[in-house]
Amino acid sequence: MRAFTERPVAPAVVERILHAAPRDSSAGNLRSSLICFVREPHRRARLAAAAGDVPFLAGAPVDLVFLADTGRALATYGPRARARYALEDATLAAAFAVLEAVDEGLATAWVGAFEDETVRPVCETPGLDPIAIVPVGHGRERPPPTSRGPLDEVLRER
Repeated sequence: MRAFTERPVAPAVVERILHAAPRDSSAGNLRSSLICFVREPHRRARLAAAAGDVPFLAGAPVDLVFLADTGRALATYGPRARARYALEDATLAAAFAVLEAVDEGLATAWVGAFEDETVRPVCETPGLDPIAIVPVGHGRERPPPTSRGPLDEVLRER
């Protein structure tokens, strides 16, 4: 979804989305990710700028930024954790949040193209690695379904 209405997301719905996110599996149960809940318009505008001035980040009533705490994973599991585990934890948290938001009848998008150094100050999270920004809100329209292509292009059975 790339267009949202100005209608706010009910606080109880936001809470359910946020509670759904960290209930994923986590390497060693470290929970080496953090969610930054961005509601203030000036901060959402800064996120939009960090992502190349995409207007839907500023236009959504809520932006969720998922960050990897690689230091936490590294301290427990070593170098492989820095490259993988914290990234996986943040990605799973984002995916669970998206699923809950859609289940609540809301629209979302997944933004992965942004300047890390511009996102960190918005969330006040130096040292953490932003992985995804997910705008959440009521969709302005319902886009037509997109083709994902044939399953055999992405599946290998052996």
